[in-house]
Amino acid sequence: VIWLRDLKRAFALVEEALGRLGRGEIPDDRVFSRKDEMGRVLAAIAHVAKTSRSMQSAMMHWDRLAVMGQLAGGVAHEINNPLVGVLGQADLLRSRLNANHPARLHVDKIVEAAQRCRKIVRNLLDFARPREAEFAEASLAGIIDSVLDMTGSDFEKAGIRVERSLAEDLPALVCRSADLAEVFLNLFVNARDAMPHGGILYIRAFEEQAHLRVEIEDTGAGILPEDLGHLFETFFTTKEFGKGTGLGLAVSFGIVHNHGGRIKAESEGLGKGAKFTIVLPIKRD
Repeated sequence: VIWLRDLKRAFALVEEALGRLGRGEIPDDRVFSRKDEMGRVLAAIAHVAKTSRSMQSAMMHWDRLAVMGQLAGGVAHEINNPLVGVLGQADLLRSRLNANHPARLHVDKIVEAAQRCRKIVRNLLDFARPREAEFAEASLAGIIDSVLDMTGSDFEKAGIRVERSLAEDLPALVCRSADLAEVFLNLFVNARDAMPHGGILYIRAFEEQAHLRVEIEDTGAGILPEDLGHLFETFFTTKEFGKGTGLGLAVSFGIVHNHGGRIKAESEGLGKGAKFTIVLPIKRD
């Protein structure tokens, strides 16, 4: 009789938990009070509820990002036309000034700034366009530099110095360049967030046994040893609530895997920085 009553209470808890799950709620901590098989069932329901809540929140976040990406692409397109006019007029003005003219230095700065803005706008437009379906040859250095153009001002504001060391004779990489740009963007943004008070971001790339090896290392907050094995899991994040969805590294892992490569994270602990290593095959099978 006692066993039947206990079983009845367990089923009542399961019914209640499933009802809450159906309403989008998370079951309360009573589900963890049982240590038997039924307790594990209740704990699994709670886990599904929490994962569903995280997924819903993450999807809303990515939906907002998609809208913002479309908006940014439209703004970049609108900015590009007048920017071409500014650059053209500045070039025309510079051509009419001799090298010793007192205004020549100022016009040179205008041209340099306009060229940098145009490069950033072009990179933003390329990033916002639909992803190409086919793999094609691309320059790894070009992909990295295009992302640095978009994130460079953020690094400067945060007091982060970028140490770029890419081998000059890197072979072309057969890849989806926009996808790899997303990987590097995720890693650069994470490095920036890990160094809110400044630091150094090291970017190295070289050829190694028919593969391209890329190392992205920062001098930031570091990673706990127990977190290293979970970094590429969906919805896992070490950032404060509201500052990360736990999808960036998971998406990056999938992209690298789809390119036949591998990615790993290393850190000696909190306050000792972190290093991400990406190894990609130069040619696809």
